[in-house]
Amino acid sequence: MKLILKFLHLFSLTVWFGGVVFLSFFIAPIMFRTFPRDQAGDVMAAIFPWFYMMGYIAGFTAFFTLILLYKKRAWFRSFLILVMLLATLYGGLAAGKKADHLRQEIRHEQDSSRLKVLRDNFHIQHRLSMISNMVVLILIPVVLLLTARNLSES
Repeated sequence: MKLILKFLHLFSLTVWFGGVVFLSFFIAPIMFRTFPRDQAGDVMAAIFPWFYMMGYIAGFTAFFTLILLYKKRAWFRSFLILVMLLATLYGGLAAGKKADHLRQEIRHEQDSSRLKVLRDNFHIQHRLSMISNMVVLILIPVVLLLTARNLSES
């Protein structure tokens, strides 16, 4: 049972990290280089719910398998995973949803002054969503390093 928990823990961290890396450094840049901005935004908006769902599942799995494996001995790694999970939840359920709603409003807005406000708000939400992904991108290697160190000691 312990081996299965360790596998699930490592698998969830690597899937989570791989998903963030692939979306951030491959999918998004390719989409925006290849397609018109609106079309690329539509495709990305269709991908994001699945992307964030992957992060939620991977984050919860990583957190709970770590708790089951190490209880209180892994409090720092648990804290880091919790921070990443909260960042993912914020990116998907708050900033990402607001950005998508604003993107839709921008398309239908005729008033130029209101359009500027909507675009400014969109850029703020988009930036917050990107920051939440950067938190995960930076902290997962730290957690993986700490996990690797722990595996070599046990």
